[in-house]
Amino acid sequence: MSVSHSCPMFSRMHPFFLALLMWTMFTVIYFHISSCWNARKMCSNICKNLLSIDSDGGIQVQPAYQAFRLAEIHQSFPINKSAVKMKDEATGKMFPCKYHATQIGFFTRERPDKKLYGKYPMTGNLLLQMRHDAMIGLPGGGIRPGETIKQGLLRELVEEMAVQSTDGIRYLLSYHNPTNIYCGHLFAKEVTWTELRELGQRALANPDSGLENVGYLFMPTLNEVDDDPGFDGLPTFLAQAIAPGSPPLLVGNTLQQILHVMTEATDPPVLPKEYIQIGIDRACTLLAKTVCKPAGSMKSTGATLSNFFQ
Repeated sequence: MSVSHSCPMFSRMHPFFLALLMWTMFTVIYFHISSCWNARKMCSNICKNLLSIDSDGGIQVQPAYQAFRLAEIHQSFPINKSAVKMKDEATGKMFPCKYHATQIGFFTRERPDKKLYGKYPMTGNLLLQMRHDAMIGLPGGGIRPGETIKQGLLRELVEEMAVQSTDGIRYLLSYHNPTNIYCGHLFAKEVTWTELRELGQRALANPDSGLENVGYLFMPTLNEVDDDPGFDGLPTFLAQAIAPGSPPLLVGNTLQQILHVMTEATDPPVLPKEYIQIGIDRACTLLAKTVCKPAGSMKSTGATLSNFFQ
């Protein structure tokens, strides 16, 4: 006589556990595929939505504030404590600006004789500022009540960089951010490669260096390492500036300001738009291989393109 050791209760529950297991597996697979698809979709749209060059050659960048140019009278108009309406020179439109700041792009179109690794020619460059909050921007700062925008700029330059004159400094554009009634006023000055280096060194020697501003650096502009694109600086810089899901690298609309200085402030520009387009394309490649890396990829997601072109 045989004795059955099967458990009637287990037999009745077996289909339930099997169904639960199948449902769990289905849910995990679904959300994995869905998250990967959403990540790829998000990253495939990054360059279109956040950084691109349109059919008319205009650089589209986010975050972007509305650009306008102050009428001459408002460039020498003292800022008061209440909201001041600033007039656009071209359209006559008035922009309410309760808070004001100035930024300046010190740049050079010169290329130094020395090459990276003795092989790659360096491009023209721009001086950037590392702030106390670890964000990067252009030199400058807030305008105090009673100052004109140029007086506010000069005070900031004296405090931060021991620059004693605004000679050669040109007003370019203003930017309006309606969210906090803020207007930023962008200036630029072209200098030699030697002068650009000296500006950074002078700023680091300032007694206040390391407090409000913790350092100065050149914008990574190298975009010509065609035999090893992993070491291009510009694409990595652009990718970090617009990478989704990560803390911002640049304060406010700094990327919008930088690209204006580097592509619009001079003729010919510091960086031609064709050059910027290469940087954008390679930045998108970097983002696709990090934020949107293929499912199951174990490749390192380090910060530079060199991780993906070796």
